[in-house]
Amino acid sequence: MIELARNLSYQRSLSPGKAVFFYKTKDSEFEPLEAESNRLRGVKCSFSEAYSGKGEVKNGDAVRKLPFGNPIFIESCFAPPLVEHIYCRFSLRAESNVMQPLVCSDLNLAEHLKDLAIRYRDAGGFDELARRYCINLMSGAWLWNNQRSRDIEVSIKVPESEDDLAVSNLHRQGGDPLHWDDNSREVLEILSSGMSRSFHDSQVYWFADITAKIRVEFCQEIFPSQVFMDRSDVRGMPTKQLAKVAMSDGRSAVCFTSTKVGAALQMVDNWWEKDAENSLRVGEYGADSEFLIARRSPATGRDFYSILMTSDGLLENFNRERNVSPDYHYLMAVLAKGGMFQRGKSG
Repeated sequence: MIELARNLSYQRSLSPGKAVFFYKTKDSEFEPLEAESNRLRGVKCSFSEAYSGKGEVKNGDAVRKLPFGNPIFIESCFAPPLVEHIYCRFSLRAESNVMQPLVCSDLNLAEHLKDLAIRYRDAGGFDELARRYCINLMSGAWLWNNQRSRDIEVSIKVPESEDDLAVSNLHRQGGDPLHWDDNSREVLEILSSGMSRSFHDSQVYWFADITAKIRVEFCQEIFPSQVFMDRSDVRGMPTKQLAKVAMSDGRSAVCFTSTKVGAALQMVDNWWEKDAENSLRVGEYGADSEFLIARRSPATGRDFYSILMTSDGLLENFNRERNVSPDYHYLMAVLAKGGMFQRGKSG
């Protein structure tokens, strides 16, 4: 049984930038897509407007107010009239931070973690991780709700190719490259091989510049990241605000935060269950945001910490069978994600 150190952390291996929305005109290659603020007269529709927490109907005064408006102040974003394409662009850096801990107060644990990474590298495990990340990159998973468009072309600039690598409409073809055309599979091979090497070669830093070209309908709504608002922040401000990047001319372009982009790329964990139908964002407890359940709760014994503390068994099985198990892939994916993994001070 491996004992966790009091200090243990990894630096993330994938670092996306903010994904900025813009459009083009005859005179400009970059016009920032801006948010607009609106005061609306909403309707009272929540359960708590008319019912108590116990499900009992509130008094008559509360019920009489139900037909009255509920003023709201929010931000939203729409494609400008007569604009046929919206673009979204971000940069991505991959580097070798998973081969050893950033901080580890236990030398024996540090050596064990290095051994895990080396065996994983030699077995081609990073090829599989990179392949999964690049599938999400190429399919435009990082566009989130904006994937629901007729046409999406993703172009990617990488050091391995002098020309931009372009793929189209993979969001409608599913995440299995077997269903892709030859060009898309070739692009996947180029991207994943470069990214994979950067994970285990400390002398390599892999960069990509990614742009999605989205076909939009007339004044179609666009969905950037939404900013988390604390109650103390909303006085006189929209209660729903969109993430933005400030321009040098004073304008602001809506965007996805780097965290939102990273979350989409990290949706690779289908190892949580045999023949799992959906992939989860890589995390220590397999949080399923759709059903609000931890798919890898400690009770399952398949959470990150349970697997890490028994990872000497992973090495024994690998040495015996020469096969990278799903738990091994998952463990290395979490370490590539980065974070603080030490036990508490009271531990």
